[in-house]
Amino acid sequence: STTDASQGRITWSYPNFIWDGDNGVGGDSDGLWTTAANWKGGSAPSTATCPSTDDILIATPSTNDCSGGTAPCWPRLDATPRFINNLTLAAGTQFTVDFGALGDNGAGAGTLGICGDFFKSGTATFTSTDGTIEAAGANGKDFTLLGNATFKALRLNKGAAATTLTLKSGDLTVNATTNLDVGTLDLGGRTFTSLGNLTIAANGVLNLTTVSTLKMGNTATAAINGKLTSPSGSNPTITGNGAPCTAGRYAFTVSGAGALVD
Repeated sequence: STTDASQGRITWSYPNFIWDGDNGVGGDSDGLWTTAANWKGGSAPSTATCPSTDDILIATPSTNDCSGGTAPCWPRLDATPRFINNLTLAAGTQFTVDFGALGDNGAGAGTLGICGDFFKSGTATFTSTDGTIEAAGANGKDFTLLGNATFKALRLNKGAAATTLTLKSGDLTVNATTNLDVGTLDLGGRTFTSLGNLTIAANGVLNLTTVSTLKMGNTATAAINGKLTSPSGSNPTITGNGAPCTAGRYAFTVSGAGALVD
């Protein structure tokens, strides 16, 4: 739900797509996002761009097993870009974003775009083994990450530099590339670990608020052509991930023509 304090109104949002993983026949399921019978109500989300009205709830699957032998059967995507509004993971569930065949070990490619918010209970897990998670959408539509998450790659493409992806109550790790094309990644006092290269484009902003921590991979590059900001009074940390390379130092590189703003 969202609250409009100026008008004293609360707007409730309910999922219109609930993952069931049943494939309509019980027993083994193909686990495919595009199989209508894997969703309660018998229709699958199909939006190809933002804006989207597809609010997704990943619930505990009712089937015992996927056709590849794993249990229970969580959703699996193909290489076609998929865009949704809000994504919610219920308690005890998991969503491993896998763009390809079961067991392909991250060899697939694709995009899951989230135009709205991402809500995750403390006991749910979210991991993307391949492809890109894109925080997308029109001006003014922020993306709030609730709970820890691990992405293979991240792209921020929000339509305006002032529109944010905020780490509200969890830390974020990106194993490959992070591209802040348009919008602001606000660390919100949490930890952002960028194990691959970090690129902040001209309309991108990385905001290190309060006691935020930015961890860079030991061989990664931070190319800053937009802004790296830290509000007055903040006490952020920029460091490497894991053990230092030599003499207590990390080996990541910072370059670009952008601005450091405090």
